[in-house]
Amino acid sequence: MATSPNTILFVCTGNTCRSPMAEAIALHLIAAEKTSFHSVQAFSAGVAAGPGAPMTPEAAEALRRLKIEPHHHRSTPISRDMIAGADHIYAMTASHVEQLHAIAPDAFAKIELLDPNGANIPDPIGGDQTLYDETARLLKKHVSARLQRGLEMSDRTLAIGSDHRGVEMLDHIVATLRKDGFEINAFPCPEGRSCDYPDMAWHVGVAVSTGAASRGLLLCGTGIGMCIAANKVPRVRAAVAYDEITAEMSRRHNDANVLCLPADFIRSKLIERIIEKWLSTPFDGGRHARRVHKIDAIERGEDPTSVTD
Repeated sequence: MATSPNTILFVCTGNTCRSPMAEAIALHLIAAEKTSFHSVQAFSAGVAAGPGAPMTPEAAEALRRLKIEPHHHRSTPISRDMIAGADHIYAMTASHVEQLHAIAPDAFAKIELLDPNGANIPDPIGGDQTLYDETARLLKKHVSARLQRGLEMSDRTLAIGSDHRGVEMLDHIVATLRKDGFEINAFPCPEGRSCDYPDMAWHVGVAVSTGAASRGLLLCGTGIGMCIAANKVPRVRAAVAYDEITAEMSRRHNDANVLCLPADFIRSKLIERIIEKWLSTPFDGGRHARRVHKIDAIERGEDPTSVTD
């Protein structure tokens, strides 16, 4: 089974120094380690950026001094579509994190400070070349750490649960996914006992909702009960899939983060193909992002017709 691509979004204020430097550093590291980071993509944007501005000359020079050739960059304002399409969003300051949360409250689990220790990356705008050089070195340190210490693993952490109808299938799926390098948080029904599907749907749903797992898998007899229960957990978008097409479309059009499977009706080989298709399919964004935002509005008790982007 294959994992979905990791898309990293770096965010600062004007998208002319810190975030494009971080993007360039990430692209450089990714190119140097194609085997480890073959599926990783990096982009940048700014919470107060105007469109089309180049990277500052000082930022470009700081990259060259790190032996990193600056890429052709033009500033991009942050948008909800960009946030929806990113798997990991790294902001330069706590203020940026707050602004991103305000733009996309449903994306809080994937928005973090770039510095794993929680410190801000100071803005070098207005400073001399020495300050830019220091900022570039700090960015390289933290970008490298993010890539090396779990960027891919964070997207390969899955929560999986089943009721008594799916226990045997769950054991097979867990073994297969672990063999493929996924980290699994499993919530199985006790062997030989009947259990209630809402309990397992709750455990998996909370793991996805809080960011403890990037996505979730649930099995019951038809998949329907699990889907109904999981969709009651905030920020969960659960979908039932009976074949590869429905699995693919649940990702492309609905950005489903929990997949519910009918253990009574599908053999293990087909379930493996369904899961592989689901994990490897990205969200299309665009008009579909607006529709997902409308679903989020309904979850908040708001009128979805007021959502326009």
